[in-house]
Amino acid sequence: MVAAFAAVLWGGSVAVGFCPVAVAGEPSREIADGRDLDAAKQELREEIERVTDAELKAANLCTSEEEKQEGAAEKCDKKRAASAERRLDAIDLDSNQRPSTNPAPYEMRADVGVAPARSSAEAAARDVCVYMTQYGGAYCGSCDKVASKYLDWCNVVTGRALGSSSSKHDDRYLDDLKLDVKAAAYLAFEEDKMGDSDVRTKADKAEAYAVYMWEQIGWPEEGNTGRSEE
Repeated sequence: MVAAFAAVLWGGSVAVGFCPVAVAGEPSREIADGRDLDAAKQELREEIERVTDAELKAANLCTSEEEKQEGAAEKCDKKRAASAERRLDAIDLDSNQRPSTNPAPYEMRADVGVAPARSSAEAAARDVCVYMTQYGGAYCGSCDKVASKYLDWCNVVTGRALGSSSSKHDDRYLDDLKLDVKAAAYLAFEEDKMGDSDVRTKADKAEAYAVYMWEQIGWPEEGNTGRSEE
C-alpha cells in the first residue's frame, strides 16, 4: 500500500505513501535491535486484528455489527475521519512545523505531482513522521530536486527543519514507543478506505489502535479513549 511518492514528496494516487530518505553523516545515537518501520507495522497488524467491538465503541468508532447496517458506510466513515482529525490536532508540533498546515506550493503540485493531504489520517501520518525526525526518525521525503525557492518549505514537510543534518536519520534509531506510534499512524492511513463492511471494520480497528498509541505517547483526546489495557 505504501509506495514511493511521485518525484519528490507526497503525490500520485490515493494509495501513495512516503519514502524515508537517509542523510549522510555520523549517527547521533546507536541502533539498538535493528527493528525498523516495516517490522513494527507487521507486529501492529497482529495487534490491530485483535481490537474488539468494545474497544471500537470506546474509541467512538463503529463496531463490526454497526458497519453491517444500512447506511453505515457514510456514517462510520465520518466517525473515523473525526477521530483522525482529533489525532491530527493532538500531535505535539507547532503549526509552522506541520506538513498539514504547510500545503505544497501550486507550482510544485503542477510540476511534480505533490499534493496536500487527502484525509486527516494521511495528514496525521505526515505530521507524525516529521515529529519523529527530531528523535532520529527517517526523513519524510527528499529535497534533492526541489528548487531553491521551495527549499525552506521542503525542509518543513520532510522533517529536516526539526531533524539534525549532521546525523543519519533512520527509524531504527527510534525507541519502541515512538516507532510504534509512527507505525500506527501509517497503518491508520493505509487502511483508511471504503469497501464492504469487513474492509471498513479493518479501517476502524486501525484507527482505534492509533488512538490507543496516541494515549501511550501522551497525546490523549477527551472522549476518544481508544484501546483498553489488557
